[in-house]
Amino acid sequence: FFFSSRRRHTRCSGVSWARRCVQETGLGISSLRRKEYKDAEEALNQANIYNPYNSEVWGYLALMCLHDGKRIIQAHQSLREMFKLEISNLELLEEVGDELVKSANAELAEQCYKKIVEKMMSEEVNTIVQVGEVYLKLAKICHSSEKITEAKEYYDCLLYTSDAADDLLCVDLGGRRIIKKK
Repeated sequence: FFFSSRRRHTRCSGVSWARRCVQETGLGISSLRRKEYKDAEEALNQANIYNPYNSEVWGYLALMCLHDGKRIIQAHQSLREMFKLEISNLELLEEVGDELVKSANAELAEQCYKKIVEKMMSEEVNTIVQVGEVYLKLAKICHSSEKITEAKEYYDCLLYTSDAADDLLCVDLGGRRIIKKK
């Protein structure tokens, strides 16, 4: 390893492009978490050069642009690519959705959350509580956008998932619910 002025570069003479993409993505994520946006952008753009079909790289590029607050057009372009490539990282998708809510992009945030619910329902590996949390976010977005009918549907789904979560924690004894202790 050797260092440039601000960014660590790796020497990758015999390393595949896929591995370089992973290295640069990791460096970009690390820089993004430390709020070193210039370094994050450089690393993520390099990762994108190595593999332009990596949906996570596009997602982190969108997140970086949203953190900046002034690069909404670039964020939308990155999001379009991310959705086109079928992102599978639900945590990243939720983080992007949360950032979109903060930047008053309700429609795109709603799209992110709907994609999360769709993936969660198809994979069946997530807890009911996680699905409920996403339904709550969707309901709040629809409510703030004055989509009252859709908001009601999401609140109903939230109640359904909440009851289902309760059923997992309770025992029905003659019409009364008793909380199970773990």
